[in-house]
Amino acid sequence: AQECFWQKAVYEKLKDGNVAKLASQVSAYYEAAFELATNNPEVSKILGQNWLTHLQVKSWHFAAASEFRKSCECIGQNKYGEEIARLRVAEGYVNRAFEQRKHLREAVIKDLESLRTVVTSNLSRALKDNDIIYLNTIPSASSLASIGRASLANPTLPPEVNDPISLMNERSILGLPLFVKLVPFAVHQAHSVYSDRKERLVKEEILLKLQELTITYDSKLKFLNLPYSSLDTEDQVIPQSILANSQDVRNEGGITRLNAMFDSIQDAAPNNTQIIDEALSILDQEAMEDEEWEKKFGERWTRKKSIVANKDLVDNGLKHQQVLQQALKGDLAIQNKLEQWSQPIDSTFDASTQSDIKSRENELRNLVNEAHANIVERNKTIEEVKKISNLDDIGPKLQKEAAKITANGTAIKIEPAHFEELFIEEMKKYDNYLVFVQRETENQEKLLNQIDGKYQELTEKRNKAMNNPGRTETLEKFKTAYQKFREILSNLQEGIKFYRNFETTLRDYQKKCQEFATYRHKEGYELVRKLTSSTIDKAWNSNTPIVYSPQPNLQQSSQSPRTSGVWNSDKNIKFSRNA
Repeated sequence: AQECFWQKAVYEKLKDGNVAKLASQVSAYYEAAFELATNNPEVSKILGQNWLTHLQVKSWHFAAASEFRKSCECIGQNKYGEEIARLRVAEGYVNRAFEQRKHLREAVIKDLESLRTVVTSNLSRALKDNDIIYLNTIPSASSLASIGRASLANPTLPPEVNDPISLMNERSILGLPLFVKLVPFAVHQAHSVYSDRKERLVKEEILLKLQELTITYDSKLKFLNLPYSSLDTEDQVIPQSILANSQDVRNEGGITRLNAMFDSIQDAAPNNTQIIDEALSILDQEAMEDEEWEKKFGERWTRKKSIVANKDLVDNGLKHQQVLQQALKGDLAIQNKLEQWSQPIDSTFDASTQSDIKSRENELRNLVNEAHANIVERNKTIEEVKKISNLDDIGPKLQKEAAKITANGTAIKIEPAHFEELFIEEMKKYDNYLVFVQRETENQEKLLNQIDGKYQELTEKRNKAMNNPGRTETLEKFKTAYQKFREILSNLQEGIKFYRNFETTLRDYQKKCQEFATYRHKEGYELVRKLTSSTIDKAWNSNTPIVYSPQPNLQQSSQSPRTSGVWNSDKNIKFSRNA
């Protein structure tokens, strides 16, 4: 402990004088231990020569360390001669320690070498400085003042060694005093009787019976090959590929998704038709406007007729109409296919997941899971009973009861029979577990009967399904229904994609028609302005009255019937699921 304080002082860089005093005290403690050990043959024999040498060397080591630290203090006090004297003393202690190095451990030798290095280097430096600069007289070792000691540790006996009797208890490392638990022989016999009864009750009436129930349950399930093969009957009755197809249909949304996708197509088709109608209507209005101007100005109206100018646009519009008509025919085919296969797809794959076999399988699985849950609870109860049995110590109560029996002071011979009532009362703590065993026995018998019955029903249903002559036809119906589902789904996906892309094409076409009509209107209006200006000039020169005639309105002209040879807007294409 003192050495630890010295080490702490070194790390915290305390004053050299204080560190020297701490080291001096460490050296004194090691020296005292060495003297005590060498003067006591028994102790010396127990420790051995290596430990004795270790104590002696540690004493010299810290004596040298103390002198070295004191020499460092001398530098600050300008005592250069004393510094040299103390370094020589320290060097002497280190040399004496090195004479015993063959008995020392490697760590101790390394500490000594480190100390010798620092002492030697400081001594060389001090001698040189004193010979050249200070020229102080070097005192003898015997004339040096004592360094002094600083003790921070006291040799104190632990309470367990100093006063062991008062500290002997159940929580102490010493434990209880000897014979403190010594009881009358009759009490000891009674304790053995109770322990035997308790052991027999717990092991034979509770633990063993619960374990037998579990063994019976495991044997029954092993005989029925549960919960494995019999709970996989659906894979045997219905091939895995059909089950995968059924799951695929459910993941895709089934017939509900097909109907929703077809409704989207029904909404998209009229929308595309309307776009074509609007685009061709724009061309019709432009053509009607051109005809009105041509009638008004006659031969002077020299620009290209609309029926010629819009020929490419009209042809494209007619092509778009043809494409749309073909799409409507395809939609009608999909509609017929969907109406034909909706009910078979829906009923077939619904039946595959809600089969009677599946229902029996789920019932059997639930019963097996219930039995497993009972076993888990049973195992918890077993551990609980074991814990209570291990902690069931009747000893203190037996001693208390024995004290009551002998309380009147008369000499009564205590027999185990005197404690019978106490035995009965203490054994009652296991009554609930006996009831639990009885209840578990009845429940398991009932549950195993149910499992056996459901297993027989499931086996009968499975065999009937496997041997059904129409099984091949049913499985083929599954396969065909799935193929039709994927086919209709693919058709609808292509249809939705077509209408989405076709709408973009029609929007572009409608935009071109609008740009064409706008350009033609501006061009015609400019020509009308020029022709009107020419007429005014002629009328002015011939004194003919000028009558104002407003330009035809594009919106008004749209109400007049078309006389051109372009697409007829009266043609109305309607399409619905019931068509």
